[in-house]
Amino acid sequence: MSDAASLMIVLSDNTATNLLLDRIVIRRVWQKMETLGLPHTKVHSKTFLRMSSVAMDSSVKYGLGVSTPNEMAHLFELLAQGRAVSPAADSAMLELLSHNADSELMQRTIEALRVPHKTGATDSVRTECALFHLQSRVVACGFTKQNTDIRWVVDNEAQVSLGKIGAVIVTAWPRR
Repeated sequence: MSDAASLMIVLSDNTATNLLLDRIVIRRVWQKMETLGLPHTKVHSKTFLRMSSVAMDSSVKYGLGVSTPNEMAHLFELLAQGRAVSPAADSAMLELLSHNADSELMQRTIEALRVPHKTGATDSVRTECALFHLQSRVVACGFTKQNTDIRWVVDNEAQVSLGKIGAVIVTAWPRR
């Protein structure tokens, strides 16, 4: 299970995501998010398997799942505080998130800084939530929507914009 979690986070491996969702059950994810005060953070279905959806209307509209920037920022805050699951589990999750291989969004211009983060993308959406370890911990979440630039290239307009946000964060809150 830890190998699947690593693949899901580090490489955004969809097969690993589906294996984990088989194991933990989608509705349990909903329940956990609700107990954490994240009522708009939902997983709807397995990747590429809409027939597995537990909320078909929302799945048709949003796909695999849905969240908000505020809820994702709050989730990362809970992880940083060790209050999402437990201090040990949250620390392990942040360690996995620090190895995310996608560095084309907020991390695109940042070097030598460990940044636990998770990205997501569809043709017209780019998202990232990150925990910057600077003089203080800074949680930042950026979600774009209805992008006109729907290219899958490193200089996609949304990715460049999120990169600028990351650069501003590191400039505004200097490193330790």
